[in-house]
Amino acid sequence: MNAKIKRHFWNHRTTHRSTRFFPALDANKISYNFDHDSHRMPVYRQAVFSFSSIAITALLLLLAITYVMAHQYPLALVVAVAIPPMVWHCWRMARYGRHLVPAEALMAATVATLLLTVYYQQYANIYWAPALVVLFHFILSRRVAIVFNLLLYGLLAPVILNVLPTEPAVIMLLSMALMSVGAYIFSVVVYRQDQLLQKVAVQDPLTLAYNRRYLMECLGQTFELHKRYQKVSSLIMLDIDHFKSINDAFGHGEGDRALKEVVRILQQRLRRTDSLFRYGGEEFVILLSETDSTHGYQLAQEFCGLIKKARILPERVITVSCGVAELSGGENPLGWLARCDEALYRAKHGGRDRAELA
Repeated sequence: MNAKIKRHFWNHRTTHRSTRFFPALDANKISYNFDHDSHRMPVYRQAVFSFSSIAITALLLLLAITYVMAHQYPLALVVAVAIPPMVWHCWRMARYGRHLVPAEALMAATVATLLLTVYYQQYANIYWAPALVVLFHFILSRRVAIVFNLLLYGLLAPVILNVLPTEPAVIMLLSMALMSVGAYIFSVVVYRQDQLLQKVAVQDPLTLAYNRRYLMECLGQTFELHKRYQKVSSLIMLDIDHFKSINDAFGHGEGDRALKEVVRILQQRLRRTDSLFRYGGEEFVILLSETDSTHGYQLAQEFCGLIKKARILPERVITVSCGVAELSGGENPLGWLARCDEALYRAKHGGRDRAELA
């Protein structure tokens, strides 16, 4: 299969052309919407929205041609006006993976077009309504989907009862209601599974801190923000001193408990804009946004003091060593991490239970 190679600073991976048009289907890229961007579409909604955008654009083109051939020029003009922005919207998705038209606006325009054609006595279009009531739940948030369903149902029900015989009209309205309820239940289940999978993908299962894979994604985003807006950020690399001897003396169960307790102490001190990652066995990385190296160094020293005083194990004092580095121009995220690691190395070999500035 033809593939385009997309190079990143920490690895090389292959992105197939199919995932260029549907970025949500790229298994190598995770959409982290459960915590940092709660307004962003879940992965499955992004995929459905992308596909629906293409399908609606193609349908609008066919409708415009059909109305021109039937000499229904006002309808053809209304439909034709919507085609250029939809084509532009689809092109942006293919080129940049970004949506020009919000999901709510696209669905509102689709409903308006359907109602307009129906009220212009194109009654065959009412048979698109069942597909729409299902689609709402796979593209829109739950509350908005319910509002759109009630709106469509209320505006189309009089037309359906007027155009169709009584029995088929009632059957169609009941089937639309059942499909809407079923789609709602299914979308809720899929949404929860989507959130759980995303959480599992970025979270360390033992400590519940973020994992190393998510660290690399966040470093890439931070690097781009620094390059474009000169955003100041710092890293703290923290390592528990003599952790192997803790496992040997107290057992791995107590070692795991110590790791979780260290994470709890760190998270209590961090701001909501900071992120804590488990980098290795007993090694952690803290990404500090809008923080220079001076304040990062002060915070690292504070961490050393907090953990030393915490008395995590009853018969042993736990200490940590920290390296601190501020992101500077001209270096990539891997270089930033390497400088922070060098500072940590100096702290470990300088006596431990201390912080060193890169």
